[in-house]
Amino acid sequence: MSTSSNAPLVAPAASQALPGDLAMWIFILAELAAFTLFIIAFSVTQMLYPEMFQAGRAELDPSTGFAMTVGLLSSGFLAALAVERVRVNQARQAAVLRGHGQRPRRVPLVARGGHPHGGRLSGR
Repeated sequence: MSTSSNAPLVAPAASQALPGDLAMWIFILAELAAFTLFIIAFSVTQMLYPEMFQAGRAELDPSTGFAMTVGLLSSGFLAALAVERVRVNQARQAAVLRGHGQRPRRVPLVARGGHPHGGRLSGR
């Protein structure tokens, strides 16, 4: 008994072009490469200087990290909702979502005690 198939080989469908411009994909790949290098450098440095990283972690405030994470996730989610509203021709709702989506990005600065334009908040 043979395991090979007698069915004729079917050529794959014509390749579909990637959406967007080639420059956009080059930019995305460059960003991925840069972040990969940063993560590798961070990991190697952490292995070489574990005491320094442990001391740094002791000074971090978990609530700041939480506020930054919530701000980034919510702004990305609202941006995705705005894109979906544009696709279904609801530009006014998209503009409202886009406006709300930009507010959470300011949360990390305020959580650290900074001001979006580089100054310090009063009273600190």
